[in-house]
Amino acid sequence: TRPVDRKAWFQLLTTGALFALNWYLMLLSLRGPYWLTLLAALPAAGLLPRLFIFQHHCGHGALFRSRVANNLIGGMLGVLTLMPYRYWRRTHAVHHGAPAI
Repeated sequence: TRPVDRKAWFQLLTTGALFALNWYLMLLSLRGPYWLTLLAALPAAGLLPRLFIFQHHCGHGALFRSRVANNLIGGMLGVLTLMPYRYWRRTHAVHHGAPAI
C-alpha cells in the first residue's frame, strides 16, 4: 500500500493533541495531590507507544509520501520518545537486513 498523507496527518495530529493535552493536565494537577498527577500519567503512557509507532513508520518511509516529511516528523517524534531518530533508523535497518536467529 502507499501512504495517504491526509490520513497520516489526521492520526499524527489527533494523537499529538491528546498527548499535549494530557501533559497540560498533568502540569495543572501538580497543584493538587501527587497521586492525581500519577493518575493523569496513565493515558500519556498509552499514547507514547503510538507516537513511537509513527516514528517507526517514518523510519521505513511509510507514514508520508515525502522522504523529507518522514525524516522531519520522525526526528521530532524521536525527541518525544527519547529515541534519536537517525541512530534508530540506521540500527533498525541493520535489524531488517540481518537473518533471524
